[in-house]
Amino acid sequence: MLKEAKRKRWGVVWLFMFLLASLPLTAGLYAPVWAVPKLQIYIPGATYDTDTETWIMESLEYDLWVIGAQEEIFDVKIALAVSTDEDGTIDITWVDGTSSEPSYNSTGVATRIAGNHDLLHEGTGDVYLDENYKFVSYGTPVMGDGTSVPPHGVFPTSYYEYMVGDFGLGETVMNFIPGEEWGDTAVGETKVFHVNVGEGYTWMDIVAYDHIVKTNHKIHSVFSPFSHDGGSGDGGQPPSEVIPEPASLLLVGTGLIGAGAVGRWRRKR
Repeated sequence: MLKEAKRKRWGVVWLFMFLLASLPLTAGLYAPVWAVPKLQIYIPGATYDTDTETWIMESLEYDLWVIGAQEEIFDVKIALAVSTDEDGTIDITWVDGTSSEPSYNSTGVATRIAGNHDLLHEGTGDVYLDENYKFVSYGTPVMGDGTSVPPHGVFPTSYYEYMVGDFGLGETVMNFIPGEEWGDTAVGETKVFHVNVGEGYTWMDIVAYDHIVKTNHKIHSVFSPFSHDGGSGDGGQPPSEVIPEPASLLLVGTGLIGAGAVGRWRRKR
């Protein structure tokens, strides 16, 4: 009896130590819900859908805020995902005077040229190929460290990728999720764009992403969490299931591994 009791106690202790060791893996994912994320998207006048955790705008013309916080973020891009079986146009204009001008973009306008997925038209100038603005007929955006943006039930699909530049720390920003906006604030920067989706697209999903540089010069990618992304058009979301956020998946995974390991330990006895 005494030996069996000791085995059970050690099994519980082992499980506790395992879960404790897994905390560093989840520390970056489990900030308080009211904390300001490193990247987020906000659409003034939109409704926040708690089921899909997305800002929903029925209109296809709206202002889009991209907000960086906590650290300098470099080469930030936004991907505007659309359906692969639809064809339309999108105009994105930087709103002058609201933020610093986007990198590599002297006019603030990028428009797809009909009939060619690679050529983009900037302002009223000549048509030319520019890697900073592109349309991908089917795929998933890639972040600064070479990893892909998580699918979230949207990617891979067709998407526009638009460079919005670096984000500094000269402003005070907040979490825009309803009920959480009176929580923490952080230093960061907000850039505002006017989005006009032409005929042809019935929905769009938007995510912001790229990278920060750590003190050891290591590239660390960041993206707007799915609770802080945006969508517009027919409900703002494609007809797909919402995928749990990485933190939820990781927590479930560590719990199952721990339980399984303890079960194996007991069976061996």
